[in-house]
Amino acid sequence: MVFVRAVSENPRNPLDTFTLEALANSYGSPQIWGVLAQTMATSLACGVLATALGGALAWVLARTDVPMRRLLLS
Repeated sequence: MVFVRAVSENPRNPLDTFTLEALANSYGSPQIWGVLAQTMATSLACGVLATALGGALAWVLARTDVPMRRLLLS
């Protein structure tokens, strides 16, 4: 229902005023695609960074004798 309200002309009665023109206006804007691209880039960067840091920490814990290892493993 939130999606229908976002692209209808009258949010109080969204099913009566749902049009494809409103949908095209909402998602056809270059500004929306820019925001979507930034969101995807941020998500990808966070995923890569978290994987790299997690992998490095796992390697350090598995292969070396780190002080307070039990605290880090629990």
